[in-house]
Amino acid sequence: MPRSWRNAGLAVTEFQAYITRMLSKEKELISQGGLGSANLMSLLVKESEEAQQSDIGDVKARDNQSWMYDEFPRLKRCLAVMLESLRLYSPVAAVPKYTGDRSQPLDINGRNHVIPPGTLVMLNIFAMHTNPRYWGKDSLTWRPSRWIIDDTTSRSGNGGARFDDEKLLDPRKGTYFPWSGGARVCIGKKFSQVEFVAVMATLFFNHRVQPIAAKSETQDLARKRIMRIVEDSLLRMTLQVRRPSLAAVSWVKV
Repeated sequence: MPRSWRNAGLAVTEFQAYITRMLSKEKELISQGGLGSANLMSLLVKESEEAQQSDIGDVKARDNQSWMYDEFPRLKRCLAVMLESLRLYSPVAAVPKYTGDRSQPLDINGRNHVIPPGTLVMLNIFAMHTNPRYWGKDSLTWRPSRWIIDDTTSRSGNGGARFDDEKLLDPRKGTYFPWSGGARVCIGKKFSQVEFVAVMATLFFNHRVQPIAAKSETQDLARKRIMRIVEDSLLRMTLQVRRPSLAAVSWVKV
């Protein structure tokens, strides 16, 4: 295994141990009636504890400065934007898996395969995330609505589906893994989701975004041009847009 990968693995292990110690420390301080260390971890612990005891309020009816952690489960459509973006534009191209010093059995379509010891297997994220077998004929299309399941058994009085009754798609195991999966799933998965949803909900609470059109360019043509810029990406350490400065947008208050 390359030295850079071993160093990365060591960094991940040390970071996980550090976060675990910090979490235990903050939980202990708060359980003893203290205020914690006034850092991000203490705030997350407090919000997590309070979310288990409070009722969910109306997200839209409240000022976004007073939102709490318990608003997160309701904002499924914001999370769907993240999930769909990571499906098509995952920061990394592959997830490495290593058999270690023992062989590992692998079942594929009912057939048992044995992977020898010391074997590095790279799981192709882009290929799996765009496989029409699992994502349909429009697997290459950015469509966040594919993640929203309309529960037709739960309807509001006027016959329309309520946001609270919508459910998020649970992909088939092994078909979606931007945070890896299994025992080695990214420890920051839930934090990144909450952070993304909070930013999206805040940005779009009173504003909308639109492309800045070039001279004699319609909004529709501007959108298509920006999508071409976004799709013109390359892999360095992570997936990056080649010319992001050309994708200019503006925020419009509504």
